[in-house]
Amino acid sequence: MHVIARHDSTITGRVEYIDMEGTVKRFLMLAVLVLGLSSFGYAGVCANTTLDTLITTSCTVDGLTFDFTGYTSAALPAADVSVTFINSGGEVGFQLSGAWSVSSGQSIDSLLTYTITADTASISDLVLSVGGFGSSGTGSGSVSENASNGVNLFVSWPTGVQYASATFTPVQTLTITKDIAVNGGTSGAAAVSMVVDTASQEVPEPATLTLLGTGLLSMAGVLRRKLKK
Repeated sequence: MHVIARHDSTITGRVEYIDMEGTVKRFLMLAVLVLGLSSFGYAGVCANTTLDTLITTSCTVDGLTFDFTGYTSAALPAADVSVTFINSGGEVGFQLSGAWSVSSGQSIDSLLTYTITADTASISDLVLSVGGFGSSGTGSGSVSENASNGVNLFVSWPTGVQYASATFTPVQTLTITKDIAVNGGTSGAAAVSMVVDTASQEVPEPATLTLLGTGLLSMAGVLRRKLKK
């Protein structure tokens, strides 16, 4: 063990010993911990459930953390909307399933707000699609998404498209407001049973992570040299 003696001027005759190697080892352990935490999300792993259990909570799927901050819908409570998380082909997200269904003179408007955070990478695109949709007569439906980086996605029926996507400059965090609306009009009907949202990530180059680790080890070397003096 290498130690350095340091005289404490406040207490006559007292000498304090510093464990140099122990200090460096503790620093290196902290560096490893920092690198380890950078590879894993702090939130729990997402599990399929109903939307009401997710509001005001966070969970993680493959490096993306989803924070569901709010949901409003007078006709379709969050407890009646199921959430299935998706991790397939590089796309990560979730599917909302519920009975957004109306007839003549009825309407449903559901508003969901959530934030996506990339733990170690960046978010580079968004995809929105719907399933189980239809309309008749004057009925119509739409789903819109407005993201905090200015990206807007919109699908609608019977006219319009039922799939929309956008690629953009990678960002680490996005807050999205989703509006699911169906309207029967004066003499019609409309419905949608599935709304799917996914995003993909740009993973940092290995050189970036290596640079971070090298920097931390260099700091440890500087500390060791200072302690030897």
